[in-house]
Amino acid sequence: MARQSIVGLVVGLLLVSGAPAAPPAAPDTATKARVEAAFGQLPLLFIENRGQLDPTVAYYVQGRSTSLYFTPGGLTFALSGKQDPPAPRAKGGLVKTGWNPKSTPERWALKLDFLGADPNVKPVAEAPQEAVISYFKGPPSKWQAGLKTYAKLRYPNLWPGIDLVYSGTVNRMKYHFLVKPGADPRVIKLAYRGATGVRVSDAGQLEVVTPLGNLQDDRPVAYQEVRGKRVEVSTDYALEPKAEAGSHAYGFKLGDYDRSRPLVLDPAVFVYAGYIGGDSGDAGSGIAVDEKGNAYVTGTTDSTEVSFPVKGGPDLTFNGQQFDAFVAKVNALGTALVYAGY
Repeated sequence: MARQSIVGLVVGLLLVSGAPAAPPAAPDTATKARVEAAFGQLPLLFIENRGQLDPTVAYYVQGRSTSLYFTPGGLTFALSGKQDPPAPRAKGGLVKTGWNPKSTPERWALKLDFLGADPNVKPVAEAPQEAVISYFKGPPSKWQAGLKTYAKLRYPNLWPGIDLVYSGTVNRMKYHFLVKPGADPRVIKLAYRGATGVRVSDAGQLEVVTPLGNLQDDRPVAYQEVRGKRVEVSTDYALEPKAEAGSHAYGFKLGDYDRSRPLVLDPAVFVYAGYIGGDSGDAGSGIAVDEKGNAYVTGTTDSTEVSFPVKGGPDLTFNGQQFDAFVAKVNALGTALVYAGY
């Protein structure tokens, strides 16, 4: 998509939102630095599925090169990356048509399954946000406008007496387990499908290997609140024997703790690339600020909300789309996303 098309989308969305028709001014260096620094603190937004996705998806997160899908059975990570293009084939002095001389997009699906969990538990959205997400793609009959967003997603009683909660910022996704008194955290079992390997590093971190790079979860932490003080409980990842080909299961190994009190198992902070930010013409390539200090960000994203991969491994559902243009509005304090339109 040409840069002019992105600018046109910006102006059009400003008109739709009721903002001034005149394009915002380019920010000075100090203001731009403040805006960029604030982006990483914005809450991660879980978007409702209102029919624009496969019905098994309850909520999703759209990023610059990654989309996350939350279903009753687990999560799907739709990863996008770049690989070196193959050598062009020449015939009669002409380069073979259909070859992109710059790069070839690559997609990969990584699944995180909840083993032994209640398959009927659906994620429940919490902490509603003011931001709305809209998709102005294709004919008007297919537009989706004003989709609600939330800052937290909870799987209640996913295992008996155990909740799984997701939250975070645009650059990091955090998850933790809430273990109620008497519940057994040893029943928590998860498994990656579509990974080429899962290992625990010498530093106690969980490393998930994929053809498009590695994901990493920090060393897990567990604690209890006792008389207003946090009491740490020793914990580590525990890799499980492979139950089936291509599946890498793991759980947690815990030390002694008071089973009559709630336990918080805070296993990781998953480093996640949000759609605001980036370089080399990627997301966040244009920033402007209006007279009230609101920031407008334009750019492109390799991710698309319609590409829900059913299986782990190579994702063939990208439908040939290279990227989407987007425009996002961030409030003057840098604390909340007002809208994002694709």
